[in-house]
Amino acid sequence: MSRAKMTPVILVALGLLASATVALTWLFCAGTLTAPEALKSTKANIQPPSIEPANASPTPINIRREIGKSFTLIRSGTLRPPGDPRAWIESRYSAANSGNPEASYEIYLAYKDCEMYLKASSPEELAFARLIGASQDYEATVLRKLEECETLQPTAEKAAKWLVMAANQGSIEAQIAYATSPESTLGPRPDHESHEFQEWKRNASSYLYESMQKGSVDALSALANAYGTGLIVPRSVVKEYALQMTLERINPAYSSRKHLEELRSILTPAQIEEARKTSKSTYLTLTGNSPDL
Repeated sequence: MSRAKMTPVILVALGLLASATVALTWLFCAGTLTAPEALKSTKANIQPPSIEPANASPTPINIRREIGKSFTLIRSGTLRPPGDPRAWIESRYSAANSGNPEASYEIYLAYKDCEMYLKASSPEELAFARLIGASQDYEATVLRKLEECETLQPTAEKAAKWLVMAANQGSIEAQIAYATSPESTLGPRPDHESHEFQEWKRNASSYLYESMQKGSVDALSALANAYGTGLIVPRSVVKEYALQMTLERINPAYSSRKHLEELRSILTPAQIEEARKTSKSTYLTLTGNSPDL
């Protein structure tokens, strides 16, 4: 991703985490984690709030009903409560280790929240944020998060552990996050020929189909993209077209009419008919309703 088209890492990542599709793919810049000293020059003008113990639950996932049993997931608010993230994580251990997938995912989000803000503290990121007009509130938030996260020492490996657990336990949001970002569990630039990557592909495909069968439009969107890229499943223009048609039927805003026309233009009449039948069955699986196609 070119610097000219980038926005500060936190502004981008929080926007992505506002919904589950979104592939929750991390748009972090390359670089190492930086310490709170990176913000020393701002401390004279910015006074962060005092750190209080974290005892409130973050804003929960909101389910937006679509058609029939289908739904989209929207996460609003912060990724974790304000205060000591270690205390918040420890408060979720019992539920997570007892099989609660949402508790496991909340632990993952707490680690990712701290990891994001540690990366956003680099002088380069802060300078770029100022360049595009980020407010002082943004820098104050970065400073507050840095001070809070000093108790945690987040690592990608710790976050990955809890993402994998949450996905295995059945969290739809975690399953989509897992499936749309191999880097979240395998690290940067994973070897596509490795055993670990092949295992990720199998899990990712299984999770997306499982979530779609429960009615997740986000999973359907991720599957459509997967058939377009060929990363998780073998590339198939017919299947991509079928799933994109289903997305458009759920909500025209969920699919690009131009992209649909481009896909259709390279298919034979027989393939278009095959895609139509696949779309019909997918719509029934997703919504529980029989479409009039």
